[in-house]
This record gives sequence, C-alpha cells and structure tokens, in this order.
Amino acid sequence: MTIAMMLDPKKIPPLFLVATLLLSLQAGRPVQANAQLPTGQAPPVLPDGSGDESGSPAEALRRAMKFLESIDGPKSIEITRSMTEEYDALVEAVAALDPNNAWLDYLRARSFAMAGRRMDAAEHLRRFVETPEGRNDWRAHRLLGDSFAAEFPRLAKGSYEKALQLNPNEPAVLYGLSVCTYKLGDATQAIRLARESVAADGGETIRYVANLASLLQATGDLSGALQESRKALDLAVAKVSEKSAGRADLLFADAQYGLTLSILQARTRESNQASPDDYLLLARLIRNRAALAGRLAELDVVAVLETAVKQAASNAPASLLEAYAVSLVKVGRVDDARKAFGRLLEVDPTNMTATEGLRRLDTAPSSP
Repeated sequence: MTIAMMLDPKKIPPLFLVATLLLSLQAGRPVQANAQLPTGQAPPVLPDGSGDESGSPAEALRRAMKFLESIDGPKSIEITRSMTEEYDALVEAVAALDPNNAWLDYLRARSFAMAGRRMDAAEHLRRFVETPEGRNDWRAHRLLGDSFAAEFPRLAKGSYEKALQLNPNEPAVLYGLSVCTYKLGDATQAIRLARESVAADGGETIRYVANLASLLQATGDLSGALQESRKALDLAVAKVSEKSAGRADLLFADAQYGLTLSILQARTRESNQASPDDYLLLARLIRNRAALAGRLAELDVVAVLETAVKQAASNAPASLLEAYAVSLVKVGRVDDARKAFGRLLEVDPTNMTATEGLRRLDTAPSSP
C-alpha cells in the first residue's frame, strides 16, 4: 500500500509529497541500489578561467561540479552505488588538493544528501551559505530547505524564501515552499504556490503536479484533485513505458496510481460526486496497477536470482542460470540476458532454452 492511499485527506497533510520532496536528498544512498534522483537544477558554475591546469584544485573542483551537473539534468536518472562512490572520490580529491576550499561544504553536503543523512547535509550547507561563495547561491539555500522539510518546516520555509529571492519563479523552490506552507497550516497559500510551481515548470514534473493534486484532495476539491492527479499519472505511465525505466520509476508510478485511486475512492463514497465513468476509471486503474505490480515483482525475482548466481559463481547450476536468463529477458535487460544464456550454454551445451533465447535476442536492440 502506498503512503498516498493511507492518508485521510481531511486530517493528515500529504506526507507522500514530503517523501517525494526528499527524493533528491535520499537518491543514490549506498544501502539502496538504483534509487532515483528527481529532476533538479544545474550546480553552481565556476568562474571563467578556473580549472585550466590539469591536476589543480580548480580542476578537481570542476570535475566534482561536472558530476553534479550530470545527475542534476532535466531528466530523471538512476543513481547507483558506483556513482555515489565515484562522486565521493571526486570530493576527496578536492579536499586533498585544497582542504580549505569553501565549496567543500557544498560538495560534502551533496554527498551526505545522497546517503540520506539530512542533518549532516544541513550542517555543511549552513556553513556554506554563510560564506561569500554560498551566500547568494540559490541552489544551496534550496537544498538547505530540502534537508529541513520533513522535520523542521519553518526552518525549511525560511531557506526556500531566500532561494526564491535569489531565483524568482524557480519551480523546485515554489514546490518546497508549497509543501512547507501546508505543513504550517496555510492550505490556501500552499495551493497557490503549488499552482505556480506547476506553471513555472510547464506541468512536466510529476511531483509538482502530484503535489497540487494532493493539496486539492486535502481541502476537499475532489474534482480538481482528480484532474491534476490524472495528469501526474499520465506523466508517470509515460515514464515507465520508456526502455530506460527502472525500479524507482515503477515505484513512483505506483505512488501516482495510489494517489489517483484514493481520490476516486473518496468520490465514490460521496454519491453526489461519483458518476458511472468514475467507477469505470477506478476499475481500469486497479487493473493497470496490478500489471505494474507484476513488473515490480519481476524485478524482485531478478534481484533474488542475481544474488544467487553471484554467490554460486562458477558453480551455478544450469537450472539457476536458465531461470536468471529468462527473467532478465522479461525485464528488458537484453545485454545481460545474452551473457546469461551464453554462460548457460557453457554449462549445458544442449540447452534449448538458451539456444532459442539467443536466437530471439539476435534481433532485439541492446539495453539502453
């Protein structure tokens, strides 16, 4: 069951939205492979001319910033354990070459944020925004707001307001302000900010639209909430239809199904608002969500079999390798499936499943 479905919209703030707000902080934590980092903004740009000398402190800093730019682009990507390790190595290179560099606090804050250590991230960000380099950096103030949002909405609101002064009409900041404002009891202002965040973003980011939907649901506007939640769901479904969609994308889509279903269920409980079309939509979404759950289950199966194959190493039996290869095909990991079928043929040269699987994969495109 998703958080959105557990909410009582008349009594409880949209906690699901706080959770999505903190995805940018928790993405890529070492204990979770393939956590998703949502759409963000480019990192601060270094002054022109910095980093010209290979191996210099400025060059090390620029490499770390370039890594952040690669994960903070306009499209969501998957953050893996290896990526966080690569970033941490870049940060340590800056520290070794220039231990007093003011940007180190910003870099380390991002590292702690990726590991889900919000308060450690906040400590470094608070130091950074007090420096000349960080005082007028809207991203740092926004990230500081993100680190406070779950537990200290009033502190978060102050940081978001400073970020908005520095970069008016920034959708990520408007979104954060909306969530915090609602938690502080001003639903009307929260909805206004939510609408502004969606408008500033062009309605392209799922969590901004879902935030507006949840706020409208919480204030009793079920018709408006359903309209916005369906927009968010359409965006999420489009994302999971892409070949590059990962587990985090599927989980995020599941959350959007949960949000829309909770609104529809609320409408059907109030007979004066429900229509036959509402019941038909409710039935269709329940069926579609079940299919999505099947995809998630296949990913779980792959994870289990992958662990078993790695533990067995060269002693993996043909039955295990066959099950693993077939599951890889089901989740679209074509390149890995080819390798698994090839390994299966080494163990069992007459295995027809492997022979037929490789024949079919010969015409399949490589994994993204």
